[in-house]
Amino acid sequence: MIKVLANVEIYPEANFTKSPVIIRNTDGVVSLSCTENNAKIYYTLDGSIPTKNSTHYLFPFELKNGGTITAFTLVDDTYKSNSVSQKYG
Repeated sequence: MIKVLANVEIYPEANFTKSPVIIRNTDGVVSLSCTENNAKIYYTLDGSIPTKNSTHYLFPFELKNGGTITAFTLVDDTYKSNSVSQKYG
């Protein structure tokens, strides 16, 4: 009789991709940033959860009348961060 000492399983690498930071200055200009290398940031302005088909952030933009920005970071088209939201009134 052979006894099993342990079952070994392989799991995917944990995702520790950093979420983007959303900042709006006093002029209503929004900047999105992330410290991850090779990161792309995708966002929506209506509070919906963004996907890879959402707007790809390239440069700061105006949001003078307010709204809800939701964004996530995608690294190497593989590792996705949690989505973050910020509401401006």
